Amino acid sequence: MAQRFDRNLLAYALLRAYLEDVRLRFGEFTLDTDLRQLSCGGIDRDLSPQGFELLNVLIDNRPRALSKRQIYEHLWPNVSFSDATLTSLVAEVRRALNETAIGEEFLRTVPRFGYVFHGDASRGELLDELLALRLRGTLQERMEETIDDGRRIGGALG
Repeated sequence: MAQRFDRNLLAYALLRAYLEDVRLRFGEFTLDTDLRQLSCGGIDRDLSPQGFELLNVLIDNRPRALSKRQIYEHLWPNVSFSDATLTSLVAEVRRALNETAIGEEFLRTVPRFGYVFHGDASRGELLDELLALRLRGTLQERMEETIDDGRRIGGALG
């Protein structure tokens, strides 16, 4: 017999799972903050640790533009770097994103100020999957089935 769930506990568990989803999706790209990896269509893209961090901080602060100083303080606290260092890092991220003069542009330069991430980014597909299940009215049933399956497997193994 399936165990019944408290709705508040279920909602909390789902919200926590959503918030812990470490994959940010934008366009055809996925930024996995746990693996610290950028991929496009399942293919990993080369990005240095600083390049990854630059992209991550710009996405986290979207749609707000960050000044060069704010970016320096985040990437290299208490160290002074030249504008050329940041310009080179932005170029690396743009190459990883296949950005050219024509086409979609996620990193935009704000003249005489800094940079901004332009575009939508979502926390992966988990919320969409949960909403689709809820709309079909099967979310609680699926969770109960999963627990029952786990008990059956556990019983068969033990």
